[in-house]
Amino acid sequence: APGLVGVEALVVFPDVAVAGTKTVPMIRALIDDVAGHYCVDNSRVYATGTSASAGFTARLMAEASDVFAAFAPGIGAFGTSGLEPLGPVPFIAWSGDPDRGQVERSVAEWSASNGCETEPTISRLGSGIAHHHYEGCDAPSEYYFFAGMGHQVPAHDCSTVGPRYCAEYDEFDFWDEVGAFFDANPLSGS
Repeated sequence: APGLVGVEALVVFPDVAVAGTKTVPMIRALIDDVAGHYCVDNSRVYATGTSASAGFTARLMAEASDVFAAFAPGIGAFGTSGLEPLGPVPFIAWSGDPDRGQVERSVAEWSASNGCETEPTISRLGSGIAHHHYEGCDAPSEYYFFAGMGHQVPAHDCSTVGPRYCAEYDEFDFWDEVGAFFDANPLSGS
């Protein structure tokens, strides 16, 4: 997995589009099934979703934060509307220009739910990349904005994906940041 070089990871891509309202129980059962067949560290189960799947990631953030340690939703809305989070939820989100408004609204909702201060500390990382880090949170809350990026995933190398879905950044590997964020946020009490 990107950002996890040298670390063994099992990546599962379930098709949640056909599952309807039973999706979260299906994902819980899938995790149990995978853990029954592979050596899984239950404190290090994470979820990410992009575009429309970011909304499903929000459901997992609210309804399965007892199973998932942290989340990485991006380039799509993942707000708290209609959801009742189980508790504070570590997340690292991202967007480009076309998704900025909806993602920033979602980030504001989840960071407020996490008890964060209203205004983030913003660091400029070059090439139009801005890192928003929220302080005073009950769970880490971070957001990366990539100015000039479309409805894409930022990556260090897009050669296997292509420019339609991927925006390449030579000097910054976002997925290394996601890997470090996940590594720093195991599920407590597992």
